[in-house]
Amino acid sequence: VQISLLADLRAFNLAYGLDRASEASTVLESAEARIGVTHLRDELEATRALLLAAVDMSFSTALVLASTVIEREAANPQALPRAYAAAIVALWATARPESAIRLADRGIATLAGTGGSFGDVTLHVQTSRFAAFLFSGLLDEAAELATRAYAQALEARTEQARAYWAMYLGEHALWSGRVMTSINWLREAELRLRNSDPYRMRSGVLSSLALAASFAHDLATAASAIGETESRGRTTKLTSPWTARARGWHVAVLGDLDHGRAMLMEAAIDCRNHECGSLEALLMHDIARLGDPGATSARLSEIAATAEGPLFVLFATHAAALAAEDAEALELAAESFRRMGLQLEGAEA
Repeated sequence: VQISLLADLRAFNLAYGLDRASEASTVLESAEARIGVTHLRDELEATRALLLAAVDMSFSTALVLASTVIEREAANPQALPRAYAAAIVALWATARPESAIRLADRGIATLAGTGGSFGDVTLHVQTSRFAAFLFSGLLDEAAELATRAYAQALEARTEQARAYWAMYLGEHALWSGRVMTSINWLREAELRLRNSDPYRMRSGVLSSLALAASFAHDLATAASAIGETESRGRTTKLTSPWTARARGWHVAVLGDLDHGRAMLMEAAIDCRNHECGSLEALLMHDIARLGDPGATSARLSEIAATAEGPLFVLFATHAAALAAEDAEALELAAESFRRMGLQLEGAEA
């Protein structure tokens, strides 16, 4: 038990405190080899999977590890929340958000059936489910989840959960094109995370705040948020694409479209190298929106051919319509964006 507890503590410090997720994984793997008790190994494997997915962007390895715990007969119930969260992150990040939602629903039912009390650990499952809703184009479902969870956190006076759900409500508002609402939610989340941010979410909040402020042409707020993100130094690998997206858009809004698109392309290629198809597609579509659809249309079509859900197909068809200057196809894309709830993209198309 002591070996397990110490390994878990050290791994989280390495991953979130020092951005050394690979070393954290090694610590956990070494501890697993020394422990003969299956239920303790379950917890270590689940933790390792979550760190690999949510911090290190090692999605394939994380999914294998997490699935091993999930499918193991008589798996330790205390390990299941982290295992499910890891697998859900790995699935939505690799452009399989519909599979992620199905697994999240299964996980929530399984956890409820154990009768256990998992505290804040189940927060990882629900926030991962929220991201899967977004990348499935299910913005109404994402809003319903975040609104309900925020109200529950408010009633229970759980500050960390309240901060996270304020962040996700801000993210949803940003996707929906309600930019000022997004800024208000993100300001609340950032304020609440100043005193307690064990999972280093504040950098992501600042990045989203900078992006929303750029969309609102509040360039002073955008620059301030980006500057604070940079002053904080290390971020997790999975936060880095969001930070790069905010920086690229800010530079583009300032007038340097070429440099902004180049920053987004660099981040998209890094996502591709990590098999993170969802974020690669988001960044590639941004480049098309910023005036260079020819550079991304083919790649977006490749992603859409194997990805789950209508959002990736819509990204690809919109980029193709922009590249071809096809007015009829652009109108169809605009209507599809509006029906999905992506109002900014609909207005642009």
